[in-house]
Amino acid sequence: MGASTKTAKFAVGFTAFAFLFILISFCSPYWLQTDGELEHPKFTNLGLWELCLRNFQDIHRWYDYPFNGCMWIFEEEYYIIHDYILPGFFIAVQFFFTLCFTLLLSSVWMTLMFLSMSRDNDRYIMLLLTNGTVLLLAGFCGLIAVSIFGCYGDSRDWMPNWEHNDMGWSFALGVVGTFALFPAGVLFIVEARRATYRRLNNIANSEMAAAYTMDEPPIEQSDLATMKRRSLSGNCGVGVFVIALVTVLVAFATPSWLVSDYRITGAKLDRLGLWTHCFRSLPDVNDDYQRRFFVGCRWVYDPFTTGYDEIRGFLIPPFMVATQFFYTLCAIGVILAMVLVLLYFLCAGPDQKFFVKLIQAISYITLAASVCGSIGVIVFACFGNKDKWMPEHANNWFARMSSLSVEKNEYPKASNALVLGSILSYVAGVFLLMSFCSPYWIVSYPESFSNFKNMGLWEYCFRDFTYPYYQFPKQFNGCHHIFSEEYYVIREYLLPGWLMVVQGFVTISFLFTFGSLIIMACELIRWPLKFVLRYEWLLTSISFAGIASSSFFMFLAVAVFGGNAYRRDWLMYPKFNVFSWSYELAVVSFIILGLASLLLYKESRRSYEMRREAKNLVMQMQMHEPGYNPSHHTSRSLHSGGYI
Repeated sequence: MGASTKTAKFAVGFTAFAFLFILISFCSPYWLQTDGELEHPKFTNLGLWELCLRNFQDIHRWYDYPFNGCMWIFEEEYYIIHDYILPGFFIAVQFFFTLCFTLLLSSVWMTLMFLSMSRDNDRYIMLLLTNGTVLLLAGFCGLIAVSIFGCYGDSRDWMPNWEHNDMGWSFALGVVGTFALFPAGVLFIVEARRATYRRLNNIANSEMAAAYTMDEPPIEQSDLATMKRRSLSGNCGVGVFVIALVTVLVAFATPSWLVSDYRITGAKLDRLGLWTHCFRSLPDVNDDYQRRFFVGCRWVYDPFTTGYDEIRGFLIPPFMVATQFFYTLCAIGVILAMVLVLLYFLCAGPDQKFFVKLIQAISYITLAASVCGSIGVIVFACFGNKDKWMPEHANNWFARMSSLSVEKNEYPKASNALVLGSILSYVAGVFLLMSFCSPYWIVSYPESFSNFKNMGLWEYCFRDFTYPYYQFPKQFNGCHHIFSEEYYVIREYLLPGWLMVVQGFVTISFLFTFGSLIIMACELIRWPLKFVLRYEWLLTSISFAGIASSSFFMFLAVAVFGGNAYRRDWLMYPKFNVFSWSYELAVVSFIILGLASLLLYKESRRSYEMRREAKNLVMQMQMHEPGYNPSHHTSRSLHSGGYI
């Protein structure tokens, strides 16, 4: 069975210990509780999902309604004080601890599979690595949750009588369970590493025995044991999909698509999302006498609030229905793809018949989900903050942009050249990323039946390939990373000097491109505002230098690779090989990067000229002032930069 070593037994023990403590903490309502010194406390105890109050009245509302008893935190009775009992930090705590608990549930399921699995199973090592990684992710999410609650849970601007409130035993159990997740995850990964070494040692011993007895080595079983289950592009795809999954689901569930400026005291809108609207004081649009107002956060299809169904046509215009429809399709597609990605990550392998069809299904579903999500956000961006919908649209912002310290439209926007250059750089960056990760720079013709199949910068794929200068009858099968243990004995053959130069050029280009994209993104969104406005010419010049350098290095990379790809001292039978789409994407990326660098150069020159004209204008204005007397300090300050 799986838990036959001390490392595995300790890992299972830590996992069970953490699961018990986190389960109790997740369900119990004692994260924050009163110390018992007050005779009539308004607040008694609080959990993630339950709040207990005693004769509590909200001082921010003009009504006399006391709240008593323990109720679910999303109960209908608490609707009118949701903005008080659910501040931003507590929603973050709920989200991260729920994510921690969900990951821990999946880890418990994998731990049960591990206990019933033999160490000779092909998926044994992958199961250990996956379980360890999931436990570490759960630990990080739980650590974020308990850290946030520990910092803000007992603050004076939240629950009443804050000086008599203490952290409860549920919070303590959550902290202890969270810290127990880290040794559990590390021990599972250590056990996977030890199992890998044991398996490689057994394979090496079997090959040595076959070499000395002149028998055929058990190639097929060793190939099944060491065959790489996912390529580098597959691992990158899983990582990007996880980021997309989290962001899409958070955007789908949170009510912060459009928010009102927090500095406006009499604003009618607080924030809204796809399914929840939060108002401070929204008058009924159908009531000409302004006798009915809607306050608090409500589900957009709330059937309980009187009159809410009568203004649903105002709350959900046709463009909002379209946004909800397309983004719901996006979320459904991402959830379906998540199931398939888990199947691909945990169960499927290249030795199974449905492996290729599974990858194709994942790609089609994620592509369709991305198209639907793009349509949804574009429609909302075009119509979400227009006049005649939400009140006071001039004070509303998409997402969290209200944190900017200037009023809307009071600062210069990014120029068209910068926007177009950024778009071209982004497209080139996507092509460069695909070329960087994918193993299809060179492929062999299918009808040639060559032992070599395909290769990329970091991965080679062979089938029954025998290196003639290796003394043992070793056959290489499957796709493996170029620095893997499988290719250790032929690494010098697979990685000649010129290919190392190509790897270096493409890696430098990759870093320069995405570093420049980060700078251009800050310029486009004007964050931080004062720094961008003051040094925009410098930031654009840095972006131009980075994109131009990336284009130059990519040109060198494709030129060196194209000139050496058919050398007879590298891959065997080079006439049967041909450049594939990864190399073509590299060529296209360096061309697009060159075009983007021209636009950025034009924009950097224009920004510098505008800065110099602004300085001259300031000098002329000061020279025409009566009593003008230039000093060393003034002349020096004019050359230190600035913005108008």
